[in-house]
Amino acid sequence: MGLHMQNETAGKPPKKPSLWQLVKTTLCAAVGVQTDANREVDFSQSSPLPYIVMGVLFTIIFLGTLITIANLAIG
Repeated sequence: MGLHMQNETAGKPPKKPSLWQLVKTTLCAAVGVQTDANREVDFSQSSPLPYIVMGVLFTIIFLGTLITIANLAIG
């Protein structure tokens, strides 16, 4: 889907990413395994705001999970 998406969107305004695309991109970015094709699709979006919001939410959930695990291990 990633490679073909560039050809399909040529000349068209970029559509908003789906929730699944945002989750997948956020998880791939956290691990550092984003493909070039997906990265190009992400950077072709009109607004970075959805990615920023998902990044902040992921960070909050990740830190909350780490704090919970540490508290369970300590006490």
